[in-house]
Amino acid sequence: MYWIYPSGDKISYIGEYKILPQSKVYLAGTSNVNKFSCDCVHDFENQVFKADAISDGEMDFINTQMQLAVEYIDCKNRKMDKDLQKALKSDLYPNVKIELSNIKIRNTITPISWNRIQATVFITLAGEKRKYEVDVKAKHAEGKILLTGSKTLRMTEFKIVPPQVLFGMIKVNDEITFHFDLHVELSSKSI
Repeated sequence: MYWIYPSGDKISYIGEYKILPQSKVYLAGTSNVNKFSCDCVHDFENQVFKADAISDGEMDFINTQMQLAVEYIDCKNRKMDKDLQKALKSDLYPNVKIELSNIKIRNTITPISWNRIQATVFITLAGEKRKYEVDVKAKHAEGKILLTGSKTLRMTEFKIVPPQVLFGMIKVNDEITFHFDLHVELSSKSI
């Protein structure tokens, strides 16, 4: 396994990546009465990607995505799980899709310290797709790449009405934050 590094040489890479079981993805939010956290429980399969170095320190990615099944988002409260599934229209759109489009990085990712990456991602919720910039910290550790970060977004940006329960007495606030702590195995080759 080795890391791909964007260079000015316009190199293209193809390969596979695997998000390992020790990875954690969850969303957090608040309501008018408390805070909540929902784990995105998912077993990820090997995925194929293609990446093109477009300049020194920048790469575009093709077909690099992660899908989270809405039915497996666990808020540790069955009623809340059902309300969230309904708000996310899981019957029509069963997955939250996160697609990596581009990264900007200053240095090669090392095992010594965390490196900052700016990632451009597309997030699709309830059938609505939006583009975001996400600050990511990355480093090598034990033959893997560790990626950690978070992104706050508003449900209404995706035409989602924040859930309400008990006849509107409890209202989920519009902002939710996706947190990720990914352990990724990567194998790639230049083409």
